[in-house]
Amino acid sequence: MKKRLTIGFLIDFFTDDYQAEILKGIVNETERLDQNLVCFCGGPLESPKTHHQPRNAIFDLVHKNNVDGLIILGSTIGNFVDIEVLQKFYKRYAAFPLVSLGIDIRIDGIPKIFVDNAMGMRSIVEHLISSHGCRRIAFIRGTEDNIESKIRYYAYKEVLMQYNIPFDSQLVCPGDFYFGSGERAVSLLLDERKIHFDALVGSNDIMTLEAMRELHKRGIQIPHEVAVAGFDDIEECRYISPPLTTVRQPLFRIGQESVRTVMKLIRGETVESIQYFPAELILRRSCGCFEYRNYFESISDINETASLEDKEEILNNYILQAISSSHTLMIKSDGAKILGESLVKAVKTDNVEIFLKEFKIILYNSLDKGYEILEWQRIIRDLLNKLWVLIASPGYAPFFTHLAGRIEEIIWEHKMEQLFVHKKQSNELTRTLHVISIELITTFSLTRLKNILDSTLPALGIKHFYIARYIKEFDEQKKVQLYIAYNNGNIIDLPPKESICVEHELLPAACFNRDERYSLLIMALYFKEEQIGYVSYNIAPLEGLIYETLTIQLSSTLMGAHLVEEIEETQKEVLYTLGDMLEARSFETGSHVKRVAEYSYILGIKYGLSEEEARLLKHASPMHDIGKLAIGDSILDKPDRLTIEEFEIVKAHTSIGYEMFKSSERELLKTAAIIAHQHHERFDGTGYPRGLKGEEIHIFGRITCISDVFDALGNSRVYKKEWPIDRILLFIKEQRGKMFDPILVDLLFESIDEILIIRASF
Repeated sequence: MKKRLTIGFLIDFFTDDYQAEILKGIVNETERLDQNLVCFCGGPLESPKTHHQPRNAIFDLVHKNNVDGLIILGSTIGNFVDIEVLQKFYKRYAAFPLVSLGIDIRIDGIPKIFVDNAMGMRSIVEHLISSHGCRRIAFIRGTEDNIESKIRYYAYKEVLMQYNIPFDSQLVCPGDFYFGSGERAVSLLLDERKIHFDALVGSNDIMTLEAMRELHKRGIQIPHEVAVAGFDDIEECRYISPPLTTVRQPLFRIGQESVRTVMKLIRGETVESIQYFPAELILRRSCGCFEYRNYFESISDINETASLEDKEEILNNYILQAISSSHTLMIKSDGAKILGESLVKAVKTDNVEIFLKEFKIILYNSLDKGYEILEWQRIIRDLLNKLWVLIASPGYAPFFTHLAGRIEEIIWEHKMEQLFVHKKQSNELTRTLHVISIELITTFSLTRLKNILDSTLPALGIKHFYIARYIKEFDEQKKVQLYIAYNNGNIIDLPPKESICVEHELLPAACFNRDERYSLLIMALYFKEEQIGYVSYNIAPLEGLIYETLTIQLSSTLMGAHLVEEIEETQKEVLYTLGDMLEARSFETGSHVKRVAEYSYILGIKYGLSEEEARLLKHASPMHDIGKLAIGDSILDKPDRLTIEEFEIVKAHTSIGYEMFKSSERELLKTAAIIAHQHHERFDGTGYPRGLKGEEIHIFGRITCISDVFDALGNSRVYKKEWPIDRILLFIKEQRGKMFDPILVDLLFESIDEILIIRASF
């Protein structure tokens, strides 16, 4: 069988659609070509935001053992650095076949794929000037050293010069492509500079959308007072009101092409050194387009002599070409023909319903396939414009105005339906994530964490999930231990040796089948500056925010669990030390408390306790006689039978032990308090100190009771000799339902071989 290639993709935050859409294209193409994908999600280089830096440790995982070739999204990873720093980063991976996305890295031998940023920005600024008469165009820059940012800024200035509009530096605002820049830009323009502008263009949509919201807050109407346009065409552009005019980058196609290019490099084939993708201007209402009122009355370029019948064939051909060529609608030619014929017929009969009936059918079909409804605004507007120009008489203006209004209503209704569905889906995911987050915040147990993830990950569509934690003690190679493995709906528990691997292997071989194709997302787990490890997800069709939020919560949970582990280990050491002190006072007890702990764990598991509960019992049971520290040696070491008064003193050790631990908030110490207090209670109610009966006695007390007696009888004490095993078992059997819980007696007999091995080991 031909070996699959594994493509590595280096990316930073993908909570925005720009990076997410490229990733979708890469995922799509690797799936189509049956190749593996590993996406290493780090952070931007040398970011001024302190929480970005620890993310970059994930880029150190890239190794010849886990990828065959690399794709690097340099335009975002290098957002805060100049070209020299970014080149140094690329050279770290010089041994790999490598493709650069979004930026001309200027290193020979590395193919570059990017969008014609200059063309895209020029198209926006030219449209605002030529179509809407804007002259005072404010501009929000991207990060100063970012190459894409520079190209878009220079294109803005070039168009102003082309149209003889003086450049005004007061209209230019700093930005960094992230949230916060848009709001600051509006405040800078209006509050500090107090400057007038009739249009605003952002270097990306994130900043532009935020600027729009700030303008809305200030009561400034878009587009009537200020026309607005962005760059990238992220999903939110379609749903904000008014929808944002922007430049669409073919990001999905870029992702696909990057996979094809890197695979050619891996196979030693020749590739183009630079591949440009054109940017497409997407007109929406934020710039002033699609405002139909009085539009048709204003058109003067009409043919006064031509009849509708004379131009019908021309119109139909135009409709066929316009609709069939739309890469977003993909309407079949027969549908385009029907739409054109119905439009002409509607004009002839002055009946808009003829066209609207067919339009709705085709509209529904296109929406069912997931195509964007706002693309219809452009198509229909162009069709009506063409038809209007072809008609001889201006008397048709009322008809066209009415038709345009009805179409606008239909499109708006469906846009709201799409928005509702989108919002509903988003809310469902948000609720699920909210529930998970609450659970994680209050969880500092790995066992509990496994249960939470096992029950909630399917709701997010995550089928494969792995948490690897760095091992502090390692040799020449840095190693990780797999803490949690979730594979196709099941938590996988690996033996300790099989759960450890070198970090460049990413995951232990036993946790998933490497013969099957995989697409993994690797993200750093860290707390402040401390690296905890990394988490790996299968790449599901989820918003990047889901992955980001889940990873942050997991980092906090794991750090909390680590701190709790340290506290619990300290508690265990203290408890075992106290147990050793008890043994030191009575040498003949030997390793009694250690054996009791092991017996209790076995019986706890057999009884049905969870792993967490059984371990809690194991670590707390050595404290069952802790109260004897308060009993004098003269009584504890007395070889003769105790007097009634002396026995009452000894019995008090149960209450003394309870008082020592009862006020603790720690689960381990609370468990020790229960065991110390109840391990001398008898199942028939004749025990001490409270005379509890049956299930009134905590299961921890019942288990420790039978474990303690079984081991004590088999060891010599100052007041007795050790019993042979047959006599011990006969006594245990006789006390079934009296001293001991009948179920535990049966479980002890079922487990006797395992228990005797432990008895002989200490």
